Amino acid sequence: MTEEATRDAPISAPQLLDSLKDNTASHVRLELLSTTNLAEIQAAIEVNTSLQHAELLLDASCDKRTIQDMGSLLRSISSRPNLRQMALKSNLADDEQLSPRYALPMTTLVAVLERASGLQILHLGDVQLSGNTKDFASLEGVIRNHSSLHELSCTCWLSEQTRMAVGLSIDPLLRAITASRSLQSLSFQPSFFGGDLTNVTLGMLCYVPTLESINISKCHIPDEGMIAMATAMQSNKILRELQVTCRLEEPGCLALAQCLRQNASLEILSIHNTYSNIHIESTNIDIDITKSGTSGDTEDDSDETTVDDDHYLPIALTLQQSNRTLQELTMHGTRLCKSSQDAFVNTLKDNYSLMKVSLLGLIDSLQKKIEMYCRLNRAGRRNLMETGRAAPRQRWVETLTQVAGDLDCLFYLLSTKPSLCDLENMTMDDDPPTLYKRRMESEDTTSDSSKKKPRSA
Repeated sequence: MTEEATRDAPISAPQLLDSLKDNTASHVRLELLSTTNLAEIQAAIEVNTSLQHAELLLDASCDKRTIQDMGSLLRSISSRPNLRQMALKSNLADDEQLSPRYALPMTTLVAVLERASGLQILHLGDVQLSGNTKDFASLEGVIRNHSSLHELSCTCWLSEQTRMAVGLSIDPLLRAITASRSLQSLSFQPSFFGGDLTNVTLGMLCYVPTLESINISKCHIPDEGMIAMATAMQSNKILRELQVTCRLEEPGCLALAQCLRQNASLEILSIHNTYSNIHIESTNIDIDITKSGTSGDTEDDSDETTVDDDHYLPIALTLQQSNRTLQELTMHGTRLCKSSQDAFVNTLKDNYSLMKVSLLGLIDSLQKKIEMYCRLNRAGRRNLMETGRAAPRQRWVETLTQVAGDLDCLFYLLSTKPSLCDLENMTMDDDPPTLYKRRMESEDTTSDSSKKKPRSA
C-alpha cells in the first residue's frame, strides 16, 4: 500500500512509481511484503528530490532477502535532499511478530542517519536490531554529530544473537542516544530488555542540553535510577515533560521532591509506580482475594488497604510550598493512603499552577476537591490569588464567567472575595451585573413616574 501526503486514499504501485519519477510524491507509505519489488521502488526514489516523509511497514511475510533489500532501500530514501521524517515499523497485530531470525543491522541505522542530514523525526517501531560494540560506538558518534534530529521514537529491541553472543543490553543503545546535541523529544519504549538500564545512563539522559520531553514509561526503572534522574534534573533548565515507570520508594520520593524544589522547567510529570508495600491498617477485616474489581471510589474502601506508606508526602509538600512550574501531575500504579490524599488536596489549596492532577484511588470527596482547584487554576486563579497581585475587579468577573456552570467554583471565588457580592458604589465598567441592575432600576423609576403623572385636559 502506498499513500501521498496530500491524499487519504491509497494509490496503486504504478501510480506511486510515476509520482516518484515525476517529483510529485512528497510522502510515501510502503507496505513491505516478501513479494514487493523493492529494486523497482528504489530506482524511482533515487530520481526523486521532493520526498519529505517516508513510512515503511514491515509485514509478517518479510523474509531474510526482503530485510537485506530493505537496507539498500533505506539508504536511498535517507539520501533524499528534502527528507524530514522517516518511520520504520511493523503493521502486525498484537499476536503477530516478525521472524526473530531477521533483524535490522545497526550499521544500516548508522548509514541512514549519516545520509539524512536534514532528518528531523525518526520513528523505529517494533524493530529488532543487531550489532556489536563497535556498531554502538558508531551510532553514538553519528547521533552526536547529527544537527537536525529533533524527535526520536523507539519501540525496538536487540536480537537474541546480539544479546547472547556479544553480551550487550539495551543500555548502550540509550546511552548512544544521550550523545545527541539536537534531540528535543525522546520516546524510548523497548519491547524487550537484555539487561537493565544503568543509573549512569539514566542520569546522562537528563543532562542532554536540548531534550524537552522524555517518555520512558515502559522501562521499569528501579528506585536508584529515579534518584539518578531526579538528581540530574535539579539543574536542568530545558526538560518540560517526563513520563516514567519506576519502583518509587521513599528515597526516590525524597530525591524527586528535592528536584521539584529546585527545577524550574518541568511542566508535565507522569509516574507509574510499581512499588507495592501493601499492609492492612485494621486486623478486623476479612479479605477475599478471589474478589476482583475493588475500587478506591468510596471512603470505606480507602481505609482498608494502603500502598505508599506516606512516601508521597514530601512531593505534596514541595508542590504546596516551593514549585510553581509543574502544570500536570499523574501518579498511578500504587494507590495513595489517606494521609497522602489529604496532603495533595492541601497542596491544591495553595498551588495555583497545577491544572491537571490524576492520582490513583482517591475517594470521591477528595477527587471533587482536586478537580475544582484544577478547574480554578485553568480559569486563572493564579492571577487573582498570588500575593502581591491586586487583580482588578473585572478580572475576577472574567474568572467567574469561566466557571459559571460550577457552583463549587463560584462559591469558592465569592467566599474568597466577598466584595464581589457588593453591588453598591460600582461603575458600569466594573461589573456587567451592576449595569443590568441599574438599567432595571431606571426602567422601574420611569414606569412609576408615568403612573403618577396627571392626565392633561
